[in-house]
Amino acid sequence: MLKKSSIMISIFLLSMCSADLNHPVKYDESLDHPFFHAESWSYPWHIVLDKNGKLIEDSMGQIKQLKDAPKLTHSAKVMSSYMPDAVMSFCDAKLLSDDSLELKFHYSGAWGGEELNITVKNSRLNSKYRQFHVARPFEKDLIWTSQKQKLILKNKNYRQGDEIKGLIQIMVKEEMVENPKYIRKSKKKSRVISLHGPFKAVIK
Repeated sequence: MLKKSSIMISIFLLSMCSADLNHPVKYDESLDHPFFHAESWSYPWHIVLDKNGKLIEDSMGQIKQLKDAPKLTHSAKVMSSYMPDAVMSFCDAKLLSDDSLELKFHYSGAWGGEELNITVKNSRLNSKYRQFHVARPFEKDLIWTSQKQKLILKNKNYRQGDEIKGLIQIMVKEEMVENPKYIRKSKKKSRVISLHGPFKAVIK
């Protein structure tokens, strides 16, 4: 997970709803994707560059020269319909036991971010999705429920230090729950968020 400093301490986490579904994981040793063979990286969200790639500022006030800014290797390319051009570029993989593991996909920006947690146990998966925003007044609470889950892994057995490669496709229903604390009402009560793409991560 990306490191958050003082500005992100004020993040307001919206309510989260775990999936009611439990779907089998598919395995395909021939699975391939261009992302598996590519290398890409980016600077942390708080590094602001001009159109020529020169440092304008570090909104966190930590970096004075671009050469000192960390380069974050991308371990996922999960497209999200939550916002235009939204991509979760990072995947943290953790072995929980011999028959279970956790995949955490995430993205953070100045506005907040998205997170998708996938737990695999006995070759079956469950997913949890959430958004988080820099603290501001909310007139609604949001609940997310997974409606469709699909995970394809290249291999079935993993150990710590192995690289896990796969593809995910998740459909999440986002619903607004009336919050009496705020007066304004939204006309749009629900929508479906699509998340799909490849990943490759070293298991810890």
